Amino acid sequence: QMLGLPSSVYADIALDWACSDPAAALNWAKGLPAGQVRDGALERVIQGWVKSDVQGAAAFVSDQPPGQAQIRMIGLVAQQWAGTDPGPALNWATNLPAGPVRAAAGGSSLVRTSLVYVKPRAQSRAAATSGP
Repeated sequence: QMLGLPSSVYADIALDWACSDPAAALNWAKGLPAGQVRDGALERVIQGWVKSDVQGAAAFVSDQPPGQAQIRMIGLVAQQWAGTDPGPALNWATNLPAGPVRAAAGGSSLVRTSLVYVKPRAQSRAAATSGP
């Protein structure tokens, strides 16, 4: 706890702020003391940031130091991106380094969503253009 406030208060502030100004929210969250409060605030910034600039959020989490915080943020981006635009999300996920980071992206609904939605659409487009 900082200033006697529970860490959830900082996380809620981060999410609300990130929905309107992700860069400012990110700078604020990065300035919090290391630990659970900062990690929670950063995760909520990512949740808000994905709604307005998924590629910016994806680039940020991809460049974070390896560890549990990065893995959780990768999973957040993958899950939200897969729900809105599975093709690019799958491309991003498959280009992540092999190991826990890529597993975090694939462990979300990303792979299932992409297999159910993207591949059948691509197959139907191919069938429509190939003719009889």
